[in-house]
Amino acid sequence: MHVFPGDSIDVPSTSSAVAGIHTTRTTGAISTRAGVLSSGGGDGGRNDIDMDTDRKKTRPHIHVAEQRRYLACTHDSVIGQVIFRGADGYRVDVGSASTANLDALAFEGATKRNKPNLKVGSLVYARISLAHRDMETELECLNPATGKAEGYGELKGGLLADNLNINLCKSLLEKNSSLMNSLMNAFNFPFELATGVNGKVWIGAPSPSQVIAVYRTILRADREGVHVLTEDWFAELDE
Repeated sequence: MHVFPGDSIDVPSTSSAVAGIHTTRTTGAISTRAGVLSSGGGDGGRNDIDMDTDRKKTRPHIHVAEQRRYLACTHDSVIGQVIFRGADGYRVDVGSASTANLDALAFEGATKRNKPNLKVGSLVYARISLAHRDMETELECLNPATGKAEGYGELKGGLLADNLNINLCKSLLEKNSSLMNSLMNAFNFPFELATGVNGKVWIGAPSPSQVIAVYRTILRADREGVHVLTEDWFAELDE
């Protein structure tokens, strides 16, 4: 069933957020995006997990096949670029409607005397700690539960693939990602990916040519789909 923003939807009420659906006592369930209403499998994100039982649930959601506009959401992992450097922190462009604030102490081991030294233009892999329409978006480069970076922080070198389909980026984070499996099976060299659900993927590899090979493959999958990543495509990259 196709729905559009503002459409009333006949779904069971829920107290937790569901992708593309806003529910209140007065209005009931209303679509917040255009797409296909589905009740199978969820959107693959944290909205499909019952935090009390830690079991996956089948919940209605709205699937958008092509999504490149990012809306900041708490707990999202994103890639941003520093656009302003202040005494106590940084302003970071994460590709949403407004910039985000990154405190200089929101890094593993950071103190008032020992702060990271990010420059304007630097790329960071961060976690959204606060996202609200009436407040500034806040970032952090650590896991608050452990205080460890766990992959978050400045991204040095490499190459950034930008303005990707957000659903493609989310698929890279799935446990059995077909795209990630294709990359790992095709390339016989080590590479790193930092995947932001804001439509950005940072790629690192030992040599520039290897970085470009992974970059070109991700761009092609974004434009034409994972099914076009055939043996002929990877053979062409080796030429």
